[in-house]
Formats: sequence, C-alpha cells, structure tokens
Amino acid sequence: MSDSQHKPSMSAAIGRFWWLFLLPAFLAAYFFLVFSFASFGATRSAERPENFWLDTAVKIAPWSADALIARGEYLRAYAVTLEFNAESDAENLAIAKTRAGILQDALAMFDQAIAARPFWPYYQLGAFDVEYLLQSSNAVIQQRIDTILTLAPNERGLDRSLIEISLLAWHQLRPDQKRLIGQRLRTAKHQTRKEMARLIESLLADNRSYCDELPWPIVGKMCAKK
Repeated sequence: MSDSQHKPSMSAAIGRFWWLFLLPAFLAAYFFLVFSFASFGATRSAERPENFWLDTAVKIAPWSADALIARGEYLRAYAVTLEFNAESDAENLAIAKTRAGILQDALAMFDQAIAARPFWPYYQLGAFDVEYLLQSSNAVIQQRIDTILTLAPNERGLDRSLIEISLLAWHQLRPDQKRLIGQRLRTAKHQTRKEMARLIESLLADNRSYCDELPWPIVGKMCAKK
C-alpha cells in the first residue's frame, strides 16, 4: 500500500479518536475540581447539615476517600452542636433523633472511605469516634478497637484520639483492651499523657474503675486524692 493510501486512513483514525488527546486534560481538571471542592468545603463552619461544596464533591466523586472523610467529619462536627437543652422532653427527643440520623450519615461516609482504603487506620479511628457518639453496642466498640490495634499496633499518631475515645467508652472495653490502652497511655508522648490525665481526673467522679484498671503511675496521685 502506498503512502498516499496510508494518509487518509490515518487522518480518519485521528478524526475519530481526537478526544483521546484531550482526555488527560479533562481528567486533570476533574481531579482538581474534586480536590478544590473537598478542601474548600472542609473549611466551612458546621452550622447546618448541608454543605454545598462537600455534598457536590461526594456526588461527582463517590470513589474519593478524601471527599468522603471531609463530609463525614463535617457531619460529625455539626451533630455535636445539637444540644439537649429544650424545655420539653418531646423537643429533646426530636433533637436526639436528628442528631442520631446525622451521625449515621457521618458513619456511612467513614465506612465508604474505609471500603476504599481498608488498611488506613485513621479512617477507622474516625468511625470509632462516631460510633461512640452514637452509643453503639459493646460489640461494635470492641470490634472497632480490635481493628485499629490490628492495623496499627505501633502508630503513635493515633494515640491521642484513640486513648481519649477509649477512656470515654471505658466501660464498654474488654479487660484485654483496657490493658492495651493503658500500655499505650504509658508510652505516649508527654503532652498526650498530660491531657489524658486531666481527662481521667474529670471522669473519676463517676467511675472509680479507672483507678483499678489503668497503670498506677498514671492514676496513682489523682486516685489517692479522691
């Protein structure tokens, strides 16, 4: 076949698949748009459950763990602003239902992000936080802690939040989990130990079991004073 015969067929192929040359630019613009919406939305004050930027980011990129986490964290932040200070029990019950529904939506965001990145422990930690706020069952709390400790037994970046939520949900932990959290507290950074000591001291009024179940070097002085 002559060169003159090749040229029309090549031109026809280019004419048919011209859009492939633009695909990288379209993809770059798409990813930039998702990132921009998620980043900007995450900076918005949690004054209402709707967040146009985060809602849009999740809609156009339901695969994006970053967008899902940003929306989950936003919903969690909004939910905790709903306080039970109404004058009637009926109003407080309505607030409780609204709060639980928003937290369930937040947990769904974390679970979807976990499905996308199952071995990233920080998403598990976010889900643990929401499950605690939802007053989930002992089994759910214990399973989440097991997962976090299995994925990242030595990840020090988890320490502060993991220890804090575990202390708040202390009565729901198994004895072996309490020992592991106690060991983690003993080896945590000084600032983390200091902050957790203040938290424990505030919790002792309602639960003296911390004195028996946490390392004595951590709780000894505060327990001796009570």
